[in-house]
Amino acid sequence: MRIRPGLAAPLAWATTRVLGETWRFLDARTGGPVESPCPVRHVVYALWHEHLLPLAYLHRGQGAAALVSRHRDGEILARVLGRLGYETARGSTTRGGPSGFRELVRAGRSGRALAVTPDGPLGPRRRADRGAARAAAAAGLDLVPVAAAARPAWRLSTWDRFLVPAPGARVWVAHGELLDPSDPDATRRLEEALDRLTDACERAAGKGGAGAG
Repeated sequence: MRIRPGLAAPLAWATTRVLGETWRFLDARTGGPVESPCPVRHVVYALWHEHLLPLAYLHRGQGAAALVSRHRDGEILARVLGRLGYETARGSTTRGGPSGFRELVRAGRSGRALAVTPDGPLGPRRRADRGAARAAAAAGLDLVPVAAAARPAWRLSTWDRFLVPAPGARVWVAHGELLDPSDPDATRRLEEALDRLTDACERAAGKGGAGAG
């Protein structure tokens, strides 16, 4: 039997809060610490769906807006993100897309940073669709790819192999260069940048995580 969102969301939030307080965020390129919460810029942060948990925690409490699906798991995620200080626009490419897209664009035009998962909510994993570039262009904002890796960590048996850093985990983070969403190749460039950043984080985790468990 599946737990109702009204019950699952408080449990997910409590778990996130307890775990997040133990994580140590590190820059994948320098190995130095990353300020937590990490200051946000007025841009569209694009990240693979699997990296949502640590990156949402890293950028918490600053009023960024995120696009979240209307399906059941999206309801749980929206409630957790709300507790982390995010505004949520409800919709996706599959459910409630147009209304969610409009809400997200309005939030971006009002001065909020935005967060999107270009392979969410249902995949395929690590394949970017055009939604991130479209939202950034409509809001008049640049794209910033961002990725993460952690050790020790768990991977859920979901389509994206959702990343959950373990208690006391080191979380490596990499932010990419600004991307112009009006570029006809913006989606391809975004996907390539996310893959490069993910590789950099995972290499850092492999080299620097031996003492973490």
